[in-house]
Amino acid sequence: DWLCGSAVTYRYDTKSRWLGVRRDDLERFTAVSSQVANQMAAGVLEQTPEAHIAASVTGHLGPNAPPEQDGLVFSSIARRNENSAEIIENHRFELESSEREDRQQEATLLVLRALISVLD
Repeated sequence: DWLCGSAVTYRYDTKSRWLGVRRDDLERFTAVSSQVANQMAAGVLEQTPEAHIAASVTGHLGPNAPPEQDGLVFSSIARRNENSAEIIENHRFELESSEREDRQQEATLLVLRALISVLD
């Protein structure tokens, strides 16, 4: 009754096709960026007309992450306005965990906490 769905988009092409993330922004900023997190959250609202709020998370949890992106996560929360999506929060997280599965859980909790704070 409450959740409309989710999208898991690891590849640039999928982020672009499914969520409308601009290819030039993916190339310029990489997927591990606030710009892409914002577009992902807005894209979810564009593709899901019945949704009122959306959260996105993008990052590099390893393995084989470039050192400057290793454990770095960006999250955005968007709310539907009358005619568009408004980004209401954007976060940059540096994860404390070092193992991929632990990082997945840590990132999930950080995004859910941010979403809950917006809903309160």
